[in-house]
Amino acid sequence: MANDRERPTVLHGARFELEVARDPDEVFEYLVNVPNTPEWRTHLTSVEWVDDGPIRVGRQIRVVTSLLWYRRVTMICEVTEFDPDTRRFGYEVTEGPARSRNAYSVEATPEGARVVMQGSVPLDSWYLRIAGPVLKLGEDWITRHEMKRLRTLLSP
Repeated sequence: MANDRERPTVLHGARFELEVARDPDEVFEYLVNVPNTPEWRTHLTSVEWVDDGPIRVGRQIRVVTSLLWYRRVTMICEVTEFDPDTRRFGYEVTEGPARSRNAYSVEATPEGARVVMQGSVPLDSWYLRIAGPVLKLGEDWITRHEMKRLRTLLSP
């Protein structure tokens, strides 16, 4: 068994929630239609499925983004969770400069839908252990603004 120093630490991002007056199934469909993602996640240039077919655990997504606003980076993500009945969707970056995970859920509310998003990054390198907390502040700031944009796009 590995000791604690050998296990990667995980840096959890803030939990973001928003509520919209819209049918939760419509909201979930919008979120899992991954080419929609750059409409609200403004730091992403493009997001597309690597292959054809239905959404399923293991299916891959190609994401193109800018790293530190100057360098174009392509990452491959893999769906880790997809459950349309409970409206949950998650993915993990499997190829790229840093691994990370994001999970989304859409819950029914009396007024419509609540979207919950949370990400995490394994701090599995010396660089991420040092820079992770500062990078998290920037990512949380960006995500707060992106969630506001998502609310605007989903509002009737």
